Amino acid sequence: MTLRTRQAVAVLLMTALVIAVLFVDVLLLVNARLNKDSLTRALQKVIPHEFTVEDIAISAGGEVRIKGLVVYDSAPIDHNPGPDDAGGTKPTSNTPSETGARQELLRLPLVSVKVDVLGLIAGGQEVRSIELRDPVVHFRQLADGAWNVSSLFTRTGKALGVEAPPTVSIVNATAYIESDRIFRAGHVQRLDGCTFEFKPLGHSSTIVEGKLWAAGLGKWTVTGRLDASQKEYELTARSEGLVLADEVGALFAPEINSAWNNYRPRGPASVSVMFQTTRAPDNTCKSTYAVDVGLEGVSVKCKGFPYEIGDGRGNIRFLEGGAEMYGLRGRTGPMSMTFSGHTNGYDSDAGFELDIGLRNLPVDEKLYDALDADSREVWDLLSPGGMVDVASNVVREFGDNKPVANNMTVACTDASVQVRDFPYKVSGLEGELRFSPGKIQILKLRSRSGSRVIDAEGMIESADGRRAFDVLVNARSLPLDADLRAACDDDIRRIWDKLSPSGTVDVVWNVRSDGKEGSVAQHDVRIHCNGVSATHADYPYPFESIEGDATVDGKRLRFDRLKGKNGESMVEISGHIALKEEDKPLSLEMKGKDMAFSEQTVNALPVALRKAVQDVGMTGKFDFTARLDEQKPRKEGASGSVTSYLVELVLADCSVDLGLKLSDISGRATIRGAQGLPPESAFGNVRLSNVSAQGKQFTDVSAQFLYAADNLTLNDVRAGAYSGLLSGYFRINTDTKEFDTSCVLQGLDLKEYVRHTKIAGKQMSGKMDGSFTLKGKGSDSSQLWGEGNLSIANGYLWDVPLFLEMVNFFSLKKRQPFTEGSARLKIRGRTVIVREVQFSNEDITMLGTGKIDFDGNQLLRFKTHFSTSILPSIDVLTKVWELIRDNIAMVEASGTFDEPKLAIKPLPAVFGTDDEIDKEK
Repeated sequence: MTLRTRQAVAVLLMTALVIAVLFVDVLLLVNARLNKDSLTRALQKVIPHEFTVEDIAISAGGEVRIKGLVVYDSAPIDHNPGPDDAGGTKPTSNTPSETGARQELLRLPLVSVKVDVLGLIAGGQEVRSIELRDPVVHFRQLADGAWNVSSLFTRTGKALGVEAPPTVSIVNATAYIESDRIFRAGHVQRLDGCTFEFKPLGHSSTIVEGKLWAAGLGKWTVTGRLDASQKEYELTARSEGLVLADEVGALFAPEINSAWNNYRPRGPASVSVMFQTTRAPDNTCKSTYAVDVGLEGVSVKCKGFPYEIGDGRGNIRFLEGGAEMYGLRGRTGPMSMTFSGHTNGYDSDAGFELDIGLRNLPVDEKLYDALDADSREVWDLLSPGGMVDVASNVVREFGDNKPVANNMTVACTDASVQVRDFPYKVSGLEGELRFSPGKIQILKLRSRSGSRVIDAEGMIESADGRRAFDVLVNARSLPLDADLRAACDDDIRRIWDKLSPSGTVDVVWNVRSDGKEGSVAQHDVRIHCNGVSATHADYPYPFESIEGDATVDGKRLRFDRLKGKNGESMVEISGHIALKEEDKPLSLEMKGKDMAFSEQTVNALPVALRKAVQDVGMTGKFDFTARLDEQKPRKEGASGSVTSYLVELVLADCSVDLGLKLSDISGRATIRGAQGLPPESAFGNVRLSNVSAQGKQFTDVSAQFLYAADNLTLNDVRAGAYSGLLSGYFRINTDTKEFDTSCVLQGLDLKEYVRHTKIAGKQMSGKMDGSFTLKGKGSDSSQLWGEGNLSIANGYLWDVPLFLEMVNFFSLKKRQPFTEGSARLKIRGRTVIVREVQFSNEDITMLGTGKIDFDGNQLLRFKTHFSTSILPSIDVLTKVWELIRDNIAMVEASGTFDEPKLAIKPLPAVFGTDDEIDKEK
């Protein structure tokens, strides 16, 4: 209830008293001269308005009955009373002027005053009782705020000051109240059945009891106490069965109705209005008001708060200096509300402090629609949902245009948020947010879902039109799923789609901004992988069980020694992938152990390297160190990117098939190349500790290689070959399998070499030199084409079947192996054409030609040359020996290399030879 309402109630109660006291004044003025004329003159003196009276009757028993007294609501008359009747002044009647307003102020159908006639005759002042029946009063508030009944209060002093005040009864009064400040324009509030009784207690004290009924406001009872000598009084009016409703609020003036509509209370309530006047030590009077409203199951619809609060209970006390609220509570559905606090006034500049508690508040569109612009901006940033508990302390200091400070704590029990800049919905939130003017604090918000735990803390500040924030999010066991991908921006999604990650990660994400104009939010993200799986789209090697750390600094996704597995293989990755398109969008260093040249591994290699490995049929195990650097082309208008790579391989027990199968490959290879810049190519060098070719061992192998457009070239090939050196080059088209090679052999040790052949254990030794060139196509031996030469020095060629048979064939006086040998060869398809072969020892020299096919079949013819040491030293035969020693016989070797068949053709110079082999030359 507003101050104006309380004032109206006080005026109503005081007027009821004054009406009665007017007649005490009349009797005091009349004193002992109790007659109609004297009563009429007395009325003229105490009623400062125009009035009419129907009749005044005085009984012998001391009862004065006044009938039909009407006081008109016009401008009050300025009394200038002259001498009393003894002075001869004729009393005048306050009759209404012909032109004056005829609106009634007060109608008293019957006033009955009982006096002690003997007491009056004796000069006393004994008025026993006053009764007013069915009075009607019209209260009207004037433009200056005063009431039209104010002038009636001017002559009450004497009556209230008597030692023994009378009993005053007002029975069934009716009052009409007109006030544009209290009620709506044109509304006249009616009070019916107003009955009051003023009972004297002695010593100027009077007890007041009464009741009334107000249209729309229900029944009221009135109690109080008056102390006439001290001019102190205390009056209390209490409602009975008051039911608040919209219709009640509609009775009042716009200002009051506006305040009413802020809450729109509906339901049963009790109201107690207390009006009190006390005398201070300085003899001044102080008036106070108090209105207590008790809610007894009221529903409230607070303006700006979208939920209707039902079953409202508690108390509100309206005092002169402000209102006090305590114990207020209510609920709507699952939500409950508590309310307490105080104000220090009622005007627009009044200050207040309110404590509001809400439990299970739905965070939905209704609440959003009720927020102010700033709060909606925060809402749009967080997109909250679910249920929360709110504890709000709302404070406003006294004074014009003072801001309202709302210090609010939001306790989440099952809420959700979805940050605008990272729209990943987080549900099941627990924790607190604190809102204060210009600041939001996030205090340990936590979300749990299965093994996933997300914690958040930080602050958001708004000042001078800028918004600064610093928020830290700590997520554990965060699943890398479609929801998380959808929450990322385009740059992160681009990387996501490149890597196709799955599994869970731990994330520490700090986002901050100083809020200055032009500033960009800074994101620092630390990611710890917990057994993540990923496969890069360009290098599709699937990694599992990835462990390690990654960071996002706003520009790059950085890896710090991430470790992942594929089966038994382990790979470690460091480097970065740029979030934005820039000159160097990717730079990675990788290390792998126990890798295999499987289909998965090979498919993950850069295009040129992949094709080279596939084409040469690479198999086996390897470790590697690789660096990938992707760069945007600097040429204007160019698109795509180029990835350069450097790969260091440590090979173990690998093999390739170049037509000639190489196995037992161990060592290192360095490979360089670029992907995305056609033609795809790779180059580098190899340094191998061991290579086997058809069971033959080579060591310390080195070469430079180039692979481009299906052509693999090995240059500067150098290999240790059984204490010798093999050098040359090798080229092959990996698509057609056409190849050519040229090699030089120096110092091969036959003794070591034989150990790795099928004649291992045979007695052979010496040093072999040679060279050859060869062309062909894959493993098709029918298309081989080449030539070469070999030489053996300081040899011991004994146990080889062909050599042994030759020595035995001639049954020389002493058997000794061949010690020297040489050959010039051609390869035509599957046949080796021996253009010239020579073996010799101190007794004989074999010089031959022929052919050997790849199945081991041979046809060789040797001419013999014997030394003179095998014949007697006969001078006469010397000349003949010189003639025939080179032509004694021709040896023909056929059969196979392992099982040769020898035949002799004597004196070929005399008898001639078959020229078949010569034609082969």
